[in-house]
Amino acid sequence: MTPLNRCLMEAAQAKAEANAVLSSVGVGEENVKEFLDSKSKAVSKVISEDSAEGVFPILGYSYYKYAHSLMDQDKYLSLIYLEYALEMSDLEIYFPEENVAPEQKFSWEIGEEWSWLIIGVIIGILISGIVVLIRKSGEEKPEEEAKSRRKVVKAKRRK
Repeated sequence: MTPLNRCLMEAAQAKAEANAVLSSVGVGEENVKEFLDSKSKAVSKVISEDSAEGVFPILGYSYYKYAHSLMDQDKYLSLIYLEYALEMSDLEIYFPEENVAPEQKFSWEIGEEWSWLIIGVIIGILISGIVVLIRKSGEEKPEEEAKSRRKVVKAKRRK
C-alpha cells in the first residue's frame, strides 16, 4: 500500500470513528436499533447513488455487509463498520473535481464593423421600401387612368 493510500484509508477510518462517537451521543439503549437502521439506509443510499454513476464502492459495500452481520452480536461495533462503509463509499470529498471547461454555447457575437454594416443594410432596405410605396401610391392604376381619360373625352364631346 502506498503512503498516500494508507493516509487516505487512515483518515477515512478516523473520520468514521469520530462520526460514530459524535452521532451516537444521546442515543439511548432503546433507540440503538432504530439508529443503526437509519445509518444502514444512509449507507445503502450512498452505495446505490455511486452505482448509478457507474462506480461501485466495493470497500464500502464490504464494510456495509460486515456491519449487517455484526448487528445482532455487537451493535456498537456494527455502528463503526457502518460509518466505515459510509466513508469508504463516499471518497469524493477527498478528491476535488477536475476543472473541466464548460461547453461553449453558440453565441451571436458580431464585431462593431459588422454591426454598422448590418444596420446600414437594414436602413437601406427600409428607405427603398418607403420610396417604392410612395411611388406606387402616386401612380394610378391603368384601369383608373383609362376611366379618367374617358371622362375627359366625354366632357370634351359634350361641349
